[in-house]
Amino acid sequence: MDEAERQAALRLGGCRFAPATFDKRFARDMAARAESDPSLELSDKQRENLWRLAHRFRRQLFQGGEKLTAEQVRQHFEITAREKQAVEEREWNASTDPAAMLASVQGKVSARKLRLFAVACCRAVFSLLTDERSRRAVEVAERFADGKATEEEALELARAEALRVNGGLAANEAFHCCQEEASKAAWIIARPSHSLEVRLKANLLREIVGNPWKPVTLPPGATVVCQDCNGSGKLIVPDPPGVHSSFVPTTRLCPNRNCKRGKVAGPCPWLTWNNNLVVSLARAAYEELGGGMCEECCGTGVIDIGIKGGPNFGPEVMYIFKPPDEMTCPDCHGTGRTGDGHLDPARLAVLADALEEAGCPADEPCLKCHGSGTYTVQVQNAALSTANGYGVATTYSEWRGCRHCGGDHDRKGTGRVPNPLLAHLRSPGPHVRGCAVVDLLTGKE
Repeated sequence: MDEAERQAALRLGGCRFAPATFDKRFARDMAARAESDPSLELSDKQRENLWRLAHRFRRQLFQGGEKLTAEQVRQHFEITAREKQAVEEREWNASTDPAAMLASVQGKVSARKLRLFAVACCRAVFSLLTDERSRRAVEVAERFADGKATEEEALELARAEALRVNGGLAANEAFHCCQEEASKAAWIIARPSHSLEVRLKANLLREIVGNPWKPVTLPPGATVVCQDCNGSGKLIVPDPPGVHSSFVPTTRLCPNRNCKRGKVAGPCPWLTWNNNLVVSLARAAYEELGGGMCEECCGTGVIDIGIKGGPNFGPEVMYIFKPPDEMTCPDCHGTGRTGDGHLDPARLAVLADALEEAGCPADEPCLKCHGSGTYTVQVQNAALSTANGYGVATTYSEWRGCRHCGGDHDRKGTGRVPNPLLAHLRSPGPHVRGCAVVDLLTGKE
């Protein structure tokens, strides 16, 4: 159900129908489904009935609706849905309020991504978590999100350990990261705090969720036989135990939503190229956290030992022996790298090169100008119209270069934009666990 069909179903739910009719039951049912499950796929018959009712009850839906044809009613909903989507998309890409961004995608994001967002915010302030229990709580929450810490007792233990820590705002966020409900953890950490700027939280949320209105997708492969229904498209409902019916057996549609007449789309050819090399590289990039070199100890894991200059023979190195706990770097705790949780950019670059060799195009047609590089605007110039004798109210068309594909006011664009998959993998980031592109390639939710 796309946005236009969802808006039509919600509007039809408020219309006045004759009592106890099929149209009333159908409209109420479609409105309830559009409100509870917007991702529901409609059948061809349901879609036909929806637009038939929208045209039949156009007088209740629009002012002066009796002059509209069925095609005009459908175009009105589609144009309204596109305008609403464009506004929401611009607000999402430019927003610096993570709480408002979470509200706009409520119900559209999995619990795993919400918890990984909370973990990424805590990883960004890992240097402020001086107590080992707070760090361990964040790591347990990250493993729990990926299904590696399957027992909820591990999450409860980590939360109890983090609760005993009194380390300021960063320690409090580490405690909330281990909340039992992932949505609650994300909402609490999305609030403004002094440990991390809201702008960085918004960037992390965009990195994990992606663009909900234009999600990146993979091209489907060749169609294969559906394994759920063995290519028939239907399943036979068995009789209850002890009952032997002589009538025709009852059938129902295949439970696989992607099944169409017993056929489903096969795996993407990019993922199966060269013995699943792209999937292997994506999983390796996800499992290994690159982090960054600690600036305090320059990656050595210990603090500077000290240098003392001699009075007559120039600088002389003096080794100062300290206890091991005092020589350990307090920022990285002896690891030499910061635990910011960022994915290794070198591995992501190799993944992008492999994806391009597998057949992913480097660019694609611009969606704003449909590949033409220009778009037409209506201009009204009173002085020019009067000079040419056309009158003051005359309007004429002019072309403008598309700014999304390199155009300008008087320069035509190329009509091509970089592929979003490759552009995201090669961007500076930050890239964290839960990255929308890496999850798409590895098949994670």
